[in-house]
Amino acid sequence: MDAALRLALLAPLSSRTELSGRYGFARGFDVGGRLGVGSRAIEAGWQIFGPRDRAVAGWAGTMVVGVGTRSLGAFGNVIERVLRGDASITEYQAAFVTGRQWAEVGHAYVGMRYTLSRWRLSVIPNLPILYEDGERVEALLGTDTRGVTHTPGAVLGGALGFRYVFVGAELNVLVTSGGARVLSRQRDLSGVGLMPAAYVFTQF
Repeated sequence: MDAALRLALLAPLSSRTELSGRYGFARGFDVGGRLGVGSRAIEAGWQIFGPRDRAVAGWAGTMVVGVGTRSLGAFGNVIERVLRGDASITEYQAAFVTGRQWAEVGHAYVGMRYTLSRWRLSVIPNLPILYEDGERVEALLGTDTRGVTHTPGAVLGGALGFRYVFVGAELNVLVTSGGARVLSRQRDLSGVGLMPAAYVFTQF
């Protein structure tokens, strides 16, 4: 259980493929969403400084806030599909990204991100009905059914293309801190993660 929780919360045993879109509704402001297998999120962004015309080169900076949910990877799939339980994470995120655009052919960026994650784990969903409340379930299982982790991090990336279509890659460095009671013992769920990503995007 200890190893499974660490893998689920810090390093999901599956890749994450998502579709995302953003729409500018006012000068310097936009909203967007991300949808993937076992994940979804909504975001809002504000361009604090820099050119807003994609044909103009220069430095720009944007603040983004969002909220989303995702599954607990392979561990979560076992709980939900085999054990018929519930395993999920709700993430609240704030990020600041600054970068430079070269005309309409390239982008390079670096940023900082903070994520507050609230995770839920229920291996036997019928127990709360049989034993009336979550505290008795926790005492019976000896493992927390929910908890919180904090993840500050950094991102570095870039993209090449022309005008409307770009191909990019980025690397996220994540430092997670948190803990949970696993089989009646308090465990440290802290860790450092490296998350690479590749993407294709279009802009109009």
